[in-house]
Amino acid sequence: MRDKVIVELKNVTKYFERGIIRKRKNYAVIDVSLKIREGDIITLIGESGCGKTTLGRIIAGLIKPSKGTVLWFGKDVWKMKKKEFKKYRPLIQLVHQDPYASLNPARTVYQILAPIVKKYYKPKSAAELEKEVKNVLRYVGLTPPDYFLNKYPHHLSGGMRQRLAFARALIPKPKLIVADEPVSMIDMSLRLSVLALMKKFNEEFGIAFVYISHDIATARYFEDKATLSLMYLGRIVETGPMRDVLRNPMHPYLRAILSATPVPDPRITRHKRKLELKSLEVPREIVMLESCPFSPRCPYSEEICFKQVPPPKEYDGHIVACHLVDKLPKWIPPWQVAV
Repeated sequence: MRDKVIVELKNVTKYFERGIIRKRKNYAVIDVSLKIREGDIITLIGESGCGKTTLGRIIAGLIKPSKGTVLWFGKDVWKMKKKEFKKYRPLIQLVHQDPYASLNPARTVYQILAPIVKKYYKPKSAAELEKEVKNVLRYVGLTPPDYFLNKYPHHLSGGMRQRLAFARALIPKPKLIVADEPVSMIDMSLRLSVLALMKKFNEEFGIAFVYISHDIATARYFEDKATLSLMYLGRIVETGPMRDVLRNPMHPYLRAILSATPVPDPRITRHKRKLELKSLEVPREIVMLESCPFSPRCPYSEEICFKQVPPPKEYDGHIVACHLVDKLPKWIPPWQVAV
């Protein structure tokens, strides 16, 4: 893994205002700091509505944060001049969740890819342009490429459309791809092939990935080298090497997720330990800003958790935002039960 930082977020907060006379702020991302280096795989995990997609769009430079700084290669992206922004823009790509919505339905596969190939590869003739387009299709697994050139997006399956979206993102030779739930709308049987394609990009070209998902099971495909960042109500509450974090979770929220994860063994399912929460209701926004956002639901919460936002601190190789991290009982995986 290289040391060059591609994107750095410094205390980034994003809120959306609503109302005409009395404006109210809806916070999507709260005080997030993050570094993404060349060759990194960051798995951004969290439940729906926790701010993952908003954070991904901030990283990709599509949304300006309300507070904080976004640096691309050490330069503030929102203070760049137009010429400088055009230089860095192709190096950060975004692959959307819905591959059909992100592709022009009125254009064929060739018409989608050819203008981008022409811009970045500079082919000398139409024949060379077609050859380069076929090479890209072949690389992402859309074979034989001649069969796909004149197909429209609606002719392709979800997995094929997502491969096409990745092919389009690959052409400018990016340093970072933000993949926003790229397999959530694909058949279960095809998800592994798309994840394998992402890993191929990472290993062969050194492309860094921010993989956004609500599904820890798919994120574990990158377990050997990925960093897991767990989001809860706009905040990153635990970060660390994925393999270590899942074997020894520190934050009570991650422990609750893992204890609720189904185990494919009915004997263990009947006897496994579950972490019971104090409440199933998501707290009000005031709790997110003035205390630990998980405190109303956390089974271990104490008085300090309701009065102060826990600062991120390093503990056993993890970065954890929890006041009680050094007081929590030892983690016992829910599947380690006497059957």
